Amino acid sequence: MFEVLGKLTNRLGNSCCIVVALLCACLAFTCGCQEDIDYEDYLRESVMSGDCPGYVAYTFELGHEDWSCFGWADVESSRPMEVKTVFRICSMTKSFVGALAAVLSDSGKIDLDEQISHTFPEFSGEKSSITLRQCLSMTAGFPALSPSMSQKGLNAQDSVDIALEMAALPLKAPPGTKFIYSNPSYEIAAAVIERKTGRKLEELLDEVFFRPLGMIDTTFHPSAELLERTATVYQMHDTGGCSRVESKLVRPPFEGVGSHVSASGGLFSTPLDMMQFYQMLNCRGLAEDGRRVMTEGAIELISTKQTPPNVEEWYSFGFCKIGDGWIGHGGAHGTVAEFLPSESCVRMIFTQTYGKPAQLFLRKWRKSTAEEYDEVTWTGARFFEDQDDE
Repeated sequence: MFEVLGKLTNRLGNSCCIVVALLCACLAFTCGCQEDIDYEDYLRESVMSGDCPGYVAYTFELGHEDWSCFGWADVESSRPMEVKTVFRICSMTKSFVGALAAVLSDSGKIDLDEQISHTFPEFSGEKSSITLRQCLSMTAGFPALSPSMSQKGLNAQDSVDIALEMAALPLKAPPGTKFIYSNPSYEIAAAVIERKTGRKLEELLDEVFFRPLGMIDTTFHPSAELLERTATVYQMHDTGGCSRVESKLVRPPFEGVGSHVSASGGLFSTPLDMMQFYQMLNCRGLAEDGRRVMTEGAIELISTKQTPPNVEEWYSFGFCKIGDGWIGHGGAHGTVAEFLPSESCVRMIFTQTYGKPAQLFLRKWRKSTAEEYDEVTWTGARFFEDQDDE
């Protein structure tokens, strides 16, 4: 149905977009679930006008879940958005690393307050006092990107190489004094975790989360079949419309030489897989089949402010607080997931876009599903917010 309406829009021009969008809202191109979510009017109109390629949205409230898939995973080939469409979730990767650190800490396998210089003596001088907790809570003082990340992308280097690179560079702020959203911090944390446990990060994540939760499409190294299902990245423009672009953060190759696990943003996943993870968090660490994936102590760690009292921003381990009690994280290419512990609610939205209009799109979605919105601590999805149109 959507394909027919999309072709009709292309033939008649943008002047009919609103009419077609309203028709779509009535006909509700969905993933087979009942569609009665009012907030989608704006989102659908953005897709029908060509400003946004498409999205997958999910809400869970009072025991009822709603899925909505609208638009294209790839506009040029008219490949539709689906619950099993693969997305570069970028900084949402940090939530898995942070949750893993909470699990390892609660079981006594790592010490969050141990100085990282105990593992990497290359961190000397002012940097010798930095702890794993500070890295995970973005208060270690490291910048947003390392020089190599800026030049090559997040997945072009091993985490140990990034740690050694940062050990030789000055800090942006003294440790523990300021919240600075930092990708290198999570690479350093991952390098420490690997050294302390003697296990690779991807092996730990697979053992603790992916396999128990049935997240079969979540990986750092997507296969050819997964890449065929991966949504194309688009840039949304201030003047309207969007254009196909290459990801500046997660770049091929994804396998073999030159492909590395990026703890700060390298995961690929699907909305269906991410729903399993967030429903586990929502259920205080229990999987759908009742198995315990995270202990109550680990859940408490990620649900508690880990930034020090002198730092205003609320950030735990890969999660930030977003408005009225919601806890979650976003990714630079337009993916956001959150849960509300007090009300047992989950909400997610997945696009594959960036640019200022993409952030407006996500804000419209959030403001329609929450009374309050905290712009300060919503991280990840705001990474490219200040980037000008190319």
